[in-house]
Order: sequence, then structure tokens, then C-alpha cells
Amino acid sequence: MPEVRSYVVRVYRQDNPECAGVVEAVATGEVRPFHSAAELWALVNPSARQRRRQPKNDPKESQE
Repeated sequence: MPEVRSYVVRVYRQDNPECAGVVEAVATGEVRPFHSAAELWALVNPSARQRRRQPKNDPKESQE
């Protein structure tokens, strides 16, 4: 069973159509900012963060 994580999400919407705010991890108190829905999703979805950290293959390297 996957580990359950709890977050407090504060969303601030200004004159920008994108959302922005902070995500606080309840267990650690760590606060991380986000500036789009995609960044918010990456902060609360651990599997998205792991995929994002993997280096992308350079197409030039595969041609050599």
C-alpha cells in the first residue's frame, strides 16, 4: 500500500489566470511554492517528481 502523505495547500490567485501558492507537508513542515497547476501536481504527486528528475535522452547521442 502506498504511503499516505498529507499536505496543506494555499492557493493565491491574483490577476494572473494561472494559480500560485504554497504546499506545506504536514509531517515535516516543509513549505514549497508553486506557480502553475503542473507545478502543484508535481509537488503532491511523488511519482511525477521521480519522472521529472530522470534525465532526458539527447537525440544527438542516439545517432552516434
